[in-house]
Amino acid sequence: MFTNKQKIKAVKLYIKYACKTSSVLRELEYLKDRKTLIKWHREYINTDCFNSSYTRKPKYSKEDKSISLKHYLEHRKCISGTVNALGYPRRHVLLDWIKKDYPNLKTNSRKNTLLKIISP
Repeated sequence: MFTNKQKIKAVKLYIKYACKTSSVLRELEYLKDRKTLIKWHREYINTDCFNSSYTRKPKYSKEDKSISLKHYLEHRKCISGTVNALGYPRRHVLLDWIKKDYPNLKTNSRKNTLLKIISP
């Protein structure tokens, strides 16, 4: 990750050197990619600042998650069957969801698959 100071310095040099990426890359040792510099320049021109935090949009909605968990619980608790029937998510993603939402499910340690609910 680069700090905002480094980005601003790179963009100002890029503007000073008449948009010559090779000159900026030669002068700044921390920057290795010209596409990154061009992207920073566009962002700086359009907004006059840099987004310091970038949050990624979740791949699956809460509705998708609840549908897959419901299907898993209603259809013999089979991870492969749920993934094949719905077409999403991947097995490891579904396993993570199940472990988070149902922490008292016992897992098979060899296959890392869930077996049954342990009642307290």
